[in-house]
Amino acid sequence: MAAPKRAAVSADRPTSGVRSAQRLHSLTGLRHHAPAVSGGSAVEHALKLGLLAQSPKSFIVALKGGFGGKTLLALSGTSKPSYKQGLDPLYPDVLYVDPFAADAIQQLRQIVQTVPVAVIQLELIQGVGGVREIPPDLLEYLQIARREAGVLLFVDEIQTGMFRTGPFVRSSELSIGPDLMTIGKGTSDMMFPFAMTLYSDRVNYLLNSRNAVLPSRLHGRYGYEIGYRSVLNTLERKDADDFRANVIETGQMFRDCLQQSLAGIRVVKEVRSFGLLIGIELDLRKTLIQRFGLNATQLYLLLMMQHHGCPLLMGFCQYEPNVLKFTPPLTTTKDEVEKITRTISDALRSSTLSLLTTGIRAQLRVRK
Repeated sequence: MAAPKRAAVSADRPTSGVRSAQRLHSLTGLRHHAPAVSGGSAVEHALKLGLLAQSPKSFIVALKGGFGGKTLLALSGTSKPSYKQGLDPLYPDVLYVDPFAADAIQQLRQIVQTVPVAVIQLELIQGVGGVREIPPDLLEYLQIARREAGVLLFVDEIQTGMFRTGPFVRSSELSIGPDLMTIGKGTSDMMFPFAMTLYSDRVNYLLNSRNAVLPSRLHGRYGYEIGYRSVLNTLERKDADDFRANVIETGQMFRDCLQQSLAGIRVVKEVRSFGLLIGIELDLRKTLIQRFGLNATQLYLLLMMQHHGCPLLMGFCQYEPNVLKFTPPLTTTKDEVEKITRTISDALRSSTLSLLTTGIRAQLRVRK
């Protein structure tokens, strides 16, 4: 995608790119960056920079359940075969490890001891994979592997960054020191095609030692003024409204209200809440709706959209469609939390007859 032309800037003040990089350095500890036009392209940049910095090491280790994007190299971080059908050959040196397996740490240890691993890629909370948090002991081991085996740790914060779980990036709260990081979506509130790949002094040193020209090419191709200004505007708004405090407070309120209002509902298996990144796992295996061959998840979502008191637009996780995924605005108020919770509860308490009626009405409207 061709980037818009950059506006002229005064020579006596830092450009928006420099100013945004300075702000992001203070928030993440990562001094260097490469601009991108989407989350997928930011992941692509991170993997290219990591592989280039670590050459001749060539292997990427990605955690199953993660989602890297749909561009060709970004698909390396996506273990689901359905996203790759008909696109072979893709980047070959990729190994996948299930982070929730009982022997996940042993698998990773064996890999880094026997394979030339350049980069380990992960999401701290797998948004597409069910709103699931990577186990703390696995994160602890990754830090050890980073130090002892010299691998680069790439943390994808497209889903969790920009205050979505409270802090600017979740890795800072968990004391994770990534070498590479991606942020997106909230960088421009998805109004402009802009995302960023951040990287450490260590990666920058390795790139410079190889006389790499990739960083400068990425800046020249994707670093446009409106994109950088959108990042700065978000950070300035954060200073005024204190997103972190609001996300933590309303996130806890969502957790409490949902657990209380959804308790006892047969189809609700678990509520997973991380700030304002929320997953509601449903167990629909024994419902009459599923036995009739209808998609119960979509019917529940349709009921939420049609709620008479507070219509609500919610999604679901692509890897696990039985997990509802909700990312409310960072400015959500306490009053809105109560209304939203009521909508979710009303929909999930609906009878089989209500669901069937909703489904039939939807089909009739489509046929018209």
